[in-house]
Order: sequence, then structure tokens, then C-alpha cells
Amino acid sequence: MSHNMIYGEMPKQMTELNMLQNFNGSYNRLCGEIPQGGRVQDFDRFSFFHNRCLCGSPLMACK
Repeated sequence: MSHNMIYGEMPKQMTELNMLQNFNGSYNRLCGEIPQGGRVQDFDRFSFFHNRCLCGSPLMACK
């Protein structure tokens, strides 16, 4: 999903994807807090890198 100009917030339903093994949402226009829970926290900061205003673990804390 990287480099696709995807914008908006990440859906909270991503935390329910128990079979999710790989994720790369980098280089998009995602904004807001990364949903907490499920497999989402298994991915490092590079999976979320270079988005407009994405924040929260594993990136910097939201203000």
C-alpha cells in the first residue's frame, strides 16, 4: 500500500485483522493516530514512515 497517495485516518478495524502478517503504508498522506491493538503494533516505524501527519506508536506521540 506504499506510495499510493492514500489519505485520511487509518481505520480502527485494522486492529481486528488478526491474520495480518505484512503491512507497509509508508509514503502516503495518512493523518491521525495509528490505531492501537491487534497486529498493528507488530510493524516498525518504517511501515508508517513519510505520511502527512500520522502519529502514535511506533511513531512520535500525538500532541
